[in-house]
Amino acid sequence: MQVFKVFFKIIKKNLPMLSVYIVILIAISVLMTVLGGAAPAADFTQTRAPVAVINRDKDSELVRGFTAFIGERCDLVELRDEPEAIKDALFFRRADVILTIPPGFTDAVMSGKKAAVEKLAVPGSAASFYTDMLVDNYLNTVRVYVHNVEGIPQAALINRVAADLSEETEVRVRAAKGSPAIGGSINFYFNYSAYSLLAILILGVSAFMLVINKPDLKLRNLCAPVSPRSVVTQSLLAILVFAAAVWGIVVGCAFALYGSEMLSAAGALLAANLFAFALVALCLSYLLGSLIRNRNAQNAAANTISLGMSFLCGVFVPQSMLGDTVLSIARFLPAYWFVKNNNDIGNIASFTGSNLAPIVTGILVQLAFAAALAAVAFALARQRRNRPLKTPANG
Repeated sequence: MQVFKVFFKIIKKNLPMLSVYIVILIAISVLMTVLGGAAPAADFTQTRAPVAVINRDKDSELVRGFTAFIGERCDLVELRDEPEAIKDALFFRRADVILTIPPGFTDAVMSGKKAAVEKLAVPGSAASFYTDMLVDNYLNTVRVYVHNVEGIPQAALINRVAADLSEETEVRVRAAKGSPAIGGSINFYFNYSAYSLLAILILGVSAFMLVINKPDLKLRNLCAPVSPRSVVTQSLLAILVFAAAVWGIVVGCAFALYGSEMLSAAGALLAANLFAFALVALCLSYLLGSLIRNRNAQNAAANTISLGMSFLCGVFVPQSMLGDTVLSIARFLPAYWFVKNNNDIGNIASFTGSNLAPIVTGILVQLAFAAALAAVAFALARQRRNRPLKTPANG
């Protein structure tokens, strides 16, 4: 088992570099667990924006009704009707919005003419849009009564408008039956593990392949009492053990971080899904190791493929936030199905056949990727075995 031992001697030499990716995975996962540890709020609380209302019209019932309506939905701020005071209030954010009722506003509204409330707001503030909606709702409702109820007194008008705008619709949000078997932190951990797993396997396997594919070493092996088939068998066995060890470390860290959640059916599915992706990463690493010829190409391949696949497939950016074009491209990459499976497992509430079918399909797709990559790698290796070796001596 000389080749087998050589593989792990090479891994031991590169262990500090490979360990960095596991440390990064654990550190980011712990950070996300701490930041996302609080359960999301189940209730909705409306935000009350600070709003000032300046009246330059007469003190009419319409103005009082409008001010009261704004005050019920916003925090009214008392403000002097002076240019400097208005500018200071917006600059120091004492008020996000300042509404000014112009002279003749009441008479214009009651006579059915167009009348607008002037507005100053902090640029780009959400309160500005919300206040626009409130003002439009109030004035539009007032105009409906003015145009359809002839001679309606202001007191009656204000009461009817207030009653209409006080009507609320009850909204109930129904959750799916049951609840997800795992939390969002462990789901993030397994999604992010795709990046670490890819980088570690590509760097580890390619480091070994760089050594074993050296022409001088190949010629020496041909003279050794070890058959080429034994060299290939030991190499594949070592790579399989290495991939299983990396998978075990990632799953072991998951147990250390999320013990109770891993001891569940969902945790077992996440581990199985990761194992399928580890096989894909293993076959991809073996193929790349056959093509890589120097250390610079090794680092470039590891970083480009692991980072590129992670960005495109939803490891760093959730798939729900990716565009349709990106997702269409990502479907041709194995990491997309790995992340999709993790998301499906994270959202599963009951382990029925219909819920498990997409997860099984995702695992089978990953295994198909692994088989295709392995076939290409073996075909390339067979082709190269039939070529004469080039050494510095023979050119």
